[in-house]
Order: sequence, then structure tokens, then C-alpha cells
Amino acid sequence: MPSRPSGPRVLRTATACAASAAAALMTGCALNPFAAPRDSVHGLDVGACLDGTAEDISEAAPTDCDRPHDGEIYARVTMDDGEYPGEDELRDTAVAECGGEFEKYVGTAHVQSELELTTAVPSKRMWTLLNDRDITCIAVDPTGETTGSVAGTQR
Repeated sequence: MPSRPSGPRVLRTATACAASAAAALMTGCALNPFAAPRDSVHGLDVGACLDGTAEDISEAAPTDCDRPHDGEIYARVTMDDGEYPGEDELRDTAVAECGGEFEKYVGTAHVQSELELTTAVPSKRMWTLLNDRDITCIAVDPTGETTGSVAGTQR
């Protein structure tokens, strides 16, 4: 009958596993099953270009800006903590805030631009479970796809 390992070797292995798990949790490297996927609109950075914004903005896929694409994230606005304000209030805030950020990124006022803006706001579930307070501002060309970034184009 084989003997069961014990002693310092088992203790070192258990300690190493526990230390690795603790380090992953402390550095944020552990998988968060509630986090927004990095390739969803809510997980992308300003400057990311998107395909599929016409169908469902929340499921648009990132793409290279040098390829024809449907939209570009030009700003992210973070709402204050608190209770979920409701989708209507979030959308009103998004239009106001994203309208103000548009000129900084594109180089012309939204009302004078040939581009339009659209937004992605957190759902009640994202607000509550993920503590997601970010509104994503996206520039789109109403005539169809565009190639290249819209940053500084004054379009």
C-alpha cells in the first residue's frame, strides 16, 4: 500500500497554492465572472472602432480602425454612485455628457458635425452587480461605414 505524502513537502505545496490564489485575488488577476467582457462595448477603451453598431450597440465587436467600421468610442463618462437612476435618466445624461465630449475628440461641435453620436448605458443588472457606472459615447457616420479614426477630423 503506497504511503500518503505528509510533512514539509505537502505543507510547502499547500502554502504555494494558497499564496498563488491570494496573489491573484490581490492583484485583480483572478477571473471575475461578473466583469464586462473585454470585447464588449463596455470593456473597450476610448479610440476603439466597432462593427455592428447598427444592429445592437451592446454587442458591437471591436475592429481595426483602418478597416471599414460602423462606429468609434470617443469618450467614457462615469456616473456617480447611488441607486440605479433608470434607463430614461441615463439616456438623457448620456446625450448631454456625450454631446459635450464630442467636440474634444472629433474637433467640431456635435450639432455642426456630419457624424452622429450614439451611447451605451449600463443596464440595471450591470449597475447593481458589476458596479458599472460608465456611459460609452460612440461616433457613427449616418451614411454608412467609415475608414480611419474620426479623432481630430473635424467631420
